[in-house]
Amino acid sequence: MSEFAHDKFDLLKKIIDITSSTIKLDRRLERIVQLLAKKLNIDSVLLFTLDPVSKRLVLKASSNIGLQALTGVSGDQRLDILDRVATTRKPISIQLNGKRHLAGHQLFEGYNTLAAVPVADDSFLYGVLCLLSNSFTEFDNDIFQLLIPICRATAGTVWASRLKREAENSITELSIISEIAKVMSSTLEPKDLAKKIVTIISRVIGATGCQLDIRHKHSQDLVVRSKSGTVPPAFKVFDPATAIPAPDMICANQSSSPITKELETVPSDNEVFLTPMLYALLSFKSDYAGVILAAKSADSTEPSLLCFTKYDANILAMLANFVSPAMENAINHRLIEDLARKNEIMVRHLSSLYQTGQAYMTRLDEEPILDVLLMSLTQLEEPRFDRAMVLFLEEAGQRLKGVRGMTRPKEPVMAQDGEKVLTGIRLFSTKPPNSPQFDQQVKELIVPLTEAQNILTEMVLSRKGVLIKHVTRSSRVPENVKAVFKSGALAAVPLMTSDKVLGVIIAERLDCTDREGLDESFKTLSMLADQAGLALENARLYRFIREANLELRKTRTRLLESEKMTALGEMAAGMAHEIRNPLTALGGFTRRIHQHIGQDSPFKIHLDMMVDEVERLEKTLKSILDFSLDSDIQFSACDLGLILDDALKLAKKDLENSGVTLLYQKQDVSQSLCDYGQIRYAIYNILINACQAMKDGGELRIKLDQVREGDRNFAVCEIADTGGGIAPEQIHNIFNPFFTTKDYGTGLGLSIVHKVITRHKGRVDVENSPGAGVKFVIYLPTLD
Repeated sequence: MSEFAHDKFDLLKKIIDITSSTIKLDRRLERIVQLLAKKLNIDSVLLFTLDPVSKRLVLKASSNIGLQALTGVSGDQRLDILDRVATTRKPISIQLNGKRHLAGHQLFEGYNTLAAVPVADDSFLYGVLCLLSNSFTEFDNDIFQLLIPICRATAGTVWASRLKREAENSITELSIISEIAKVMSSTLEPKDLAKKIVTIISRVIGATGCQLDIRHKHSQDLVVRSKSGTVPPAFKVFDPATAIPAPDMICANQSSSPITKELETVPSDNEVFLTPMLYALLSFKSDYAGVILAAKSADSTEPSLLCFTKYDANILAMLANFVSPAMENAINHRLIEDLARKNEIMVRHLSSLYQTGQAYMTRLDEEPILDVLLMSLTQLEEPRFDRAMVLFLEEAGQRLKGVRGMTRPKEPVMAQDGEKVLTGIRLFSTKPPNSPQFDQQVKELIVPLTEAQNILTEMVLSRKGVLIKHVTRSSRVPENVKAVFKSGALAAVPLMTSDKVLGVIIAERLDCTDREGLDESFKTLSMLADQAGLALENARLYRFIREANLELRKTRTRLLESEKMTALGEMAAGMAHEIRNPLTALGGFTRRIHQHIGQDSPFKIHLDMMVDEVERLEKTLKSILDFSLDSDIQFSACDLGLILDDALKLAKKDLENSGVTLLYQKQDVSQSLCDYGQIRYAIYNILINACQAMKDGGELRIKLDQVREGDRNFAVCEIADTGGGIAPEQIHNIFNPFFTTKDYGTGLGLSIVHKVITRHKGRVDVENSPGAGVKFVIYLPTLD
């Protein structure tokens, strides 16, 4: 030992050189114990360090056994002698005499002498230095006086290393927090935030795969999922709500977990490797459950590339606590934005419905209502369709016929004052945008409802709307409908009244990427269709009432006219009977006298005049009798064209004498149920009136055609002259009996015409052009 005394200063110098070097702590501790064993000629030197978490002594360095061979030594085993040194912080030397129980650990088995010195400074204990000898060696005070400063220098090394590591960890953690904080302040979109978080975590803890999952606790619906790198299959089945991990997974932040308790028993040094898979649960105040999972690849032989350290677990736990509120805020912000957007869309849709409803209230006809419907679909902010059309059901529900189409204008609709009116009720007070080409295509569109795979057929039968994302890709859309539209999304709904389907509304939206917005537009389309159906039903009821009122007025007029005619007829009949007998006697005697006087008689000229006037009175009397008598109608199926031809033959001489040019257009018409003679007489009267109006010549235009009004077909005969027309103040009297503007005549011709046509359930319209001419239009119902 005296020899050691001469070298103690050299030993201290080398110890100081080792402790102040920059090599790793483990390497420095190994060199210290090896140097002590060599210089002190000791069989074995062991260095135990105190784990700050478990508060137990763990073998850290040995002079004769490699550290790798000692890593299996459990920290749970008690070291009685060393624990006493650690507690009292005083060196001790004992003779073991080969008795293991004196030391309390198998590491001391076979040794006879043990000396232990605390590795500590003035404040903290960092470990115990243990010297073992096979022989019975006396460790005197000089040895302890040398070992105490060596242990203090070793303690300083351990303290400095831990301080450096803690500083580095703190800097790393602050850097990570700063980076995470920047990420959280850069976006509030949950998917983007989650993607950046898993990318940072993978880089910080060296994970080859990282995944972040957030689900609803109750429904288990996935809210957010983001991945980085390659994730193991175990990640795909991990449920954050139940937190049941795979066997190789260790939870980094759940203190109640048995796995975490096991994690706390291992040393806190970074170089201690734990597991290839870590997970950390996210803590939320709302009904979410989340987890961050990290894994390392198994294709490496380096432990640092195969497993995470406890420091990695601490970092993951810290990040989990840090990002939990950020992710929750981002999700809630997303929900609030979605709710606000849905509310905004709902307000716009309700606004569209309100504006359209207000516009419907001011329209009582079918065509303006269809214009309002199509303008609301293509002009308002919602539902923002690019094209829309309306098809009505025809021919007892056998086909759909296009009636109106409209497209969204390229430029905003402008009011007269230049203000944009794409929104607001003012839009419906403007003229509908002109889409002539599309509107014409729609009006030519006919869709039979006999095809089983026709979606329009199914829709009419089921009375439910249909939404097709890509119209050109669907085999159920009729080809002629595809030809009218482009390649967007197609929405179609039935146009219904309370009890039946009137037709369908089809609208196209070119932008079909926004599925949610398309669904909202489809809902609005359905509501607008309901409104339009109600408005159309009201319009049809209003039209029915209007037609009924018109028919009542006509019936009342006809009734008054009939009563007037009846009274006039009775009066005329009475007068005719009173006049006929004297007139017969007067006429008979006048003609007999006329036959017996000579041609040279001075009375002949007076008798000729008397005979002419008697004949005129007889004709007038006959007209009065014809008007007053309700002769029976002999109904039969007659062709109005043949009747017209026959009437023209009767009036041929009068037409020629008047120099009238005849223009005759004749179409085949269905037969009418009428009295051939009476209708011929009525037409003949009108022809004669026209000749008399054109005494200096003119054009007589006659046209025969057939039209449909309501649910009835009519044969129509138009007779127009160029005789100068009728004075406006006299037009309302032309069908009154005994009214005439001529110097001769009875004024009964048109009265008889009106009476005959009315008794045949027809009508006579007059189109008067003062100074030009007049046109009489006779309508007779046909048999079909």
